[in-house]
Amino acid sequence: MKHMIKGALFLLLLMSFEMNAQTGNTDFTLHSELVQVNGYDTAISSSIKRTGNVIRWTQHAADQDHHLDFVISDSSGDWDITTDIGMVTYDLMVNGLPFSLSLTGQTTGISATLTQPSNTQATQYIFIIDSITRS
Repeated sequence: MKHMIKGALFLLLLMSFEMNAQTGNTDFTLHSELVQVNGYDTAISSSIKRTGNVIRWTQHAADQDHHLDFVISDSSGDWDITTDIGMVTYDLMVNGLPFSLSLTGQTTGISATLTQPSNTQATQYIFIIDSITRS
């Protein structure tokens, strides 16, 4: 009986680890050298870093980095950290304004789409991801 309880606890722990790995609930940093802003390509070195419930977007300039911190209010989707294939969407807030960040991983590569909703026209930033690292 004691071994069954230990086995069940181990199985539960393993399942929770697998679920965490599949939903993308892990810290990461995405690196990008190209962003499309409302359809126009712009060469901007950027990183998008998730740490806990915060996503930091940093633009790397020649003389100074500029960053903006978003608080994650919700997330959904599935992401396989072994293949980097899937889609995860984060609902974000910054200064009382809502944003969304969608990560899409396919066999052809990874992209991140940051959208700021608007009553007139949404502003959309599509980052072509060069690399991803995990913390």
